[in-house]
Amino acid sequence: MGVRLLAITDHDTLAGYRSLTGPGSAPPPAGVQLLSGVEINSTTSGLPDLWEGEHHVLDLGRPAAD
Repeated sequence: MGVRLLAITDHDTLAGYRSLTGPGSAPPPAGVQLLSGVEINSTTSGLPDLWEGEHHVLDLGRPAAD
């Protein structure tokens, strides 16, 4: 399918990436690099130039040991 880089992100955890790369897991297909990441939920209020409410921030390349 042409995928060379695949980011695995979950809400507030690295568990999905760890389950794919941990002991006993199969390696990714040839030519595919896995990138760790986490989706951080946050909220804002009182900021006039920013939409108030819930936001989802992606932290890509987070070391899996964190």
